[in-house]
Amino acid sequence: MNLLTQLHSGRLDASDKNVAKIARFLGTEFRISALDTADINLESGQSRAACDCFMASADTLVRVLRSEDKGASGLASLAGRARLFLVYGFRPELGHGELLQQITGGAVTGLEPAKAGAKYEVPGGTREWTGQFAGLEFGSVDPAIDAVFVSGASDLTGILVRAGGQPLVVLVQWRGCQWLLAGAQAVADLDSVVRPGDSVLGLFSSLVPVMMFLRRALGDHLWHTPQPRACFVLDDPPLWPRYGFFRYDALLRTMKQSGFSTSIAFIPWNYRRSQRGVADSFVRNADHYSLCVHGCDHTAGEFGGTDLEMLRQRCQTALDRMERHRHLSGVGFDAVMVFPQGLFSSTAMRALRSTGFLAAVNSTPFAVDDPAAGLPLSELLDVAVLRYDNLPLFLRRYPRSVADVAFDLFVGKPALIVEHHGYFRNGCGPLCEFVERLNAVEERLQWTSLGAICSRVCQQRRRPGGGSQVRFYADRFEFRHVGAEAEHYELSRSFSPEEPLVGVRINGQPADYQRDHHGLRLELILLPGQTAQVRVERESPARVPVTFDRDVIANGRVRLLRMLCEFRDNYVERSVLLTRAMGKARRLVRFHRG
Repeated sequence: MNLLTQLHSGRLDASDKNVAKIARFLGTEFRISALDTADINLESGQSRAACDCFMASADTLVRVLRSEDKGASGLASLAGRARLFLVYGFRPELGHGELLQQITGGAVTGLEPAKAGAKYEVPGGTREWTGQFAGLEFGSVDPAIDAVFVSGASDLTGILVRAGGQPLVVLVQWRGCQWLLAGAQAVADLDSVVRPGDSVLGLFSSLVPVMMFLRRALGDHLWHTPQPRACFVLDDPPLWPRYGFFRYDALLRTMKQSGFSTSIAFIPWNYRRSQRGVADSFVRNADHYSLCVHGCDHTAGEFGGTDLEMLRQRCQTALDRMERHRHLSGVGFDAVMVFPQGLFSSTAMRALRSTGFLAAVNSTPFAVDDPAAGLPLSELLDVAVLRYDNLPLFLRRYPRSVADVAFDLFVGKPALIVEHHGYFRNGCGPLCEFVERLNAVEERLQWTSLGAICSRVCQQRRRPGGGSQVRFYADRFEFRHVGAEAEHYELSRSFSPEEPLVGVRINGQPADYQRDHHGLRLELILLPGQTAQVRVERESPARVPVTFDRDVIANGRVRLLRMLCEFRDNYVERSVLLTRAMGKARRLVRFHRG
């Protein structure tokens, strides 16, 4: 097991505490030691342990450098005990410049604020450190946070990240130790609240370099996603050959050429309207096309209310319609909900769980009835948000910035991309280009259905005493052991003490498990190539009665809405003249209302 130590000089400052939070979030155990304690005696002369990795703020190391009894020799002695060393919390101050000159042999002479509005640039040959960010240019530098290194050498090597062309994260070799110097003046606090509209990618410089270091230092002893997965989700279209600008046959050809998959977010109200030829194509090409559930009637805010029984009825109606569609068309579906317009309440998540949905996928993690109107950063960095009745909520993104999706993959999330028919105005070329860029970002990316992603996604880490721990997120979980020898696994699932639990089954058989205030755990041994299918069985409320075809008036309103939406998508948006006319009509209405 790699040994990680965080050093301080008497007290932990805010950056120290935030680095410790990130390390714990990634699942590592580490020591926190003052520099004057016996186990970190700089003059002990002990030989360096092969895997010793240290972390310290620039302030801490400046105190070592300026101390009368240690000075530069003390800093060198400390370097001699480390394989990797992370230094964070730099500021454009004289003392930090002195420290940089010492560590870099004068290659870096100081710091200065980064240029406002500049972009982050990650060189392409740095993948072993920077992972999915290698080769990307993105974001906007914040001079209040980002300090770049002033180089005294024109040929400074080991630059992992630049900000506006200047070194922001640098890797140098000194005294037999690799030093990762992170130029951000602050480290992100995982307990800070992220609110709607905030960009998590905007925290790149204050978060990702620390994670880079820890992953390089500790490898598979940290939580990591063993198999990154992806899916393109297309909202709304019924199973017709063409819908608006979108054609099923054209997308299928593109998927086969570029090797990706698409989940159609299917509106259950359309269950009787699928055309046989398209349905048969889904059955023949199940490795490329799949269906998930897109609301129920797809009316505005239909899952934004707080009436639990009404929401359970809508969830059950959606499932019943999808089952009826399966019977009529032969096309199966994933019990994964994609919320119309991205609107959902915490009560809707409870309704989904109680009616048997596997997970939800949405473009925002914020429930409309959440009084906090924000989530801790740590929850948004997890593979799925679990605060809403413990049903996993996975986030998806529009194909605008590869860096946003790279960030998701970097922290272990699946790459879920969403669009509507209008994206295909100029054919499948833009999507093909985005997929190719995404495959270049993560060469191991496996494209599959939403159901497969939600039921297989997990985090894994090696245990110090041998074997592996696996953390899964949905109540139905499939895990395959890919090693060459038998492996002992400890599986765990977040589960509050108040949640009713009937039991756990593995491959259909009852399994022993332990339960505490963190969740449930079970252990098993898997042989090479063996798969474990885990099912968590809960106590569920009685099935709600549904009569989705008997309310003639309500069904008529939905029919009118759907016809209007389809007329807009199939005719108005495809016609320049009609689009202009509709725009003028909207402006006229707004003028009279004003």
